[in-house]
Amino acid sequence: QVQFSGANLQEAIEFFRAKSRMLDTNEPEVSKRGVNFILQGGSATEVSISMDLKDVPLSDVVKYTADLAGMEYRIEENIVIFLPRSKDSTAKPATPINGKAVELAKKYKLPQVQFSKATFEEAVEFVRIKVQGREDDSANLNVIIKPGGNPKTQISLNLKDVSTWEALRYIAELSNHTLSADDHSI
Repeated sequence: QVQFSGANLQEAIEFFRAKSRMLDTNEPEVSKRGVNFILQGGSATEVSISMDLKDVPLSDVVKYTADLAGMEYRIEENIVIFLPRSKDSTAKPATPINGKAVELAKKYKLPQVQFSKATFEEAVEFVRIKVQGREDDSANLNVIIKPGGNPKTQISLNLKDVSTWEALRYIAELSNHTLSADDHSI
């Protein structure tokens, strides 16, 4: 589990270092356990990172953290280097919207989605709460909010018997966000 609320990049990196050392039980020598993390250029240390993820590989968490911090990352042997995005960095093509997380979100129906003049964050949190109350695989669905869109948009929805995926799609569309997904998160 990774849970950050307003953490800066340096705090996230320290968490990753400690967690990777704790979970690296295959290495008999304690001093060689875990993954090393390096931050080149400190401009992203003031960025606020918030996420709540369960059962996600470290590689995906690193990718999400770099995205949220506006950084790039590079993996070399047992080192992960966070570095500022280069000016000539071209926008990556949009990831196709598929993966296990999408399949899970399409499977789970919400009996009712109803709110009036909710902010984007409130609307997404509503869906998170509905999903977390489940006792099946849908409880493992992670939803990450990346910066962008219009956070002041007020969203009103009244939907019945709709999939979690469709609810998230409507929320994203109404707030000028786009959806992307992989096997672990939307």
